[in-house]
Amino acid sequence: MGFAKVFKKEDMQGTQYMVAKSVLDWCKKYQATLDGSDSCFNASGHGHVEYWTCEGNQLLCWKQGGYSTVIDLLTRKLPDPQRELPVTSKVLLNKEVSSISWDHLTNKNPGRVVTECTDGSLYVSEHVIITTSLGVLKERVHSMFHPALPHLKITAIKGLGIGVVDKIFLKFPHRWWPKEGLSLNFLWTEKDTHSFNSGSASKQKQEDKAVNGRWEVAREVMIFGSGME
Repeated sequence: MGFAKVFKKEDMQGTQYMVAKSVLDWCKKYQATLDGSDSCFNASGHGHVEYWTCEGNQLLCWKQGGYSTVIDLLTRKLPDPQRELPVTSKVLLNKEVSSISWDHLTNKNPGRVVTECTDGSLYVSEHVIITTSLGVLKERVHSMFHPALPHLKITAIKGLGIGVVDKIFLKFPHRWWPKEGLSLNFLWTEKDTHSFNSGSASKQKQEDKAVNGRWEVAREVMIFGSGME
């Protein structure tokens, strides 16, 4: 049964319907945030079927070093710098790749991949791992690889996408929320979204609406939340 039929069956009206619909919209946006998609219509249903949660701490955070810590772990620099593998010394910067010849028919090195840079330098290897941004990969998928990639791979690259996931930091003069672990989320009505996108709503109207509807909405959110399983 679709959500529209559920809303109709439960005879939701007024603020209750507005809150329920806003919660449903928030759930869609939350999932889109996890998927990195603009909407649920851009998410991969097949990917959800294959998804599994990795072991370990899902909220692990390094306060120093950032993503470079991952490289330190892979190269064994952590936990013992004396056992570090000589990898970083082989990293070449300012080397823009112009073409990748991955078939022996297009280069003179059977069973090898030849990577050519814009400065004319060539690098021969057994394998090449490409970690460019998706935008670069999409733009150069037809010009970078020789011979052309199989149709299945090109179709997969064209089908990949990622939306905009931004962070907005809000600063307050004092703490007004509980110290316990808490997740605060905004519920946007269709009218709120339209006003925000169009910029047509006045500040005064928004303040009046917030004052008049704050307790009513809060009450309905608690009622709606208590009925969720």
